[in-house]
Amino acid sequence: MEWADGEIGIGADSLYRLGKEQTGVAFPVTEFNVWMERNGLSLNAAAKALGISRRTIVYYHGGHKPIPYYIKLAGLGWEVLHSQKAA
Repeated sequence: MEWADGEIGIGADSLYRLGKEQTGVAFPVTEFNVWMERNGLSLNAAAKALGISRRTIVYYHGGHKPIPYYIKLAGLGWEVLHSQKAA
């Protein structure tokens, strides 16, 4: 999608992801990245924590693909289990 002057635009994948996020169907990229930061997780560590590939984490972290809501739930569950082990 491009505006009339052609200087700014948004890719189809980004537009799709933003639409999913705004309807509450996807986990917002900013929140996902905050989750990784809050827990001190690298791309590899986040992949291991969520049981998905590093490549998928890279897509999610960079906003290249919509993040399914179940990933948010898995992250929250991981935090709970991780905090219980630390206590």
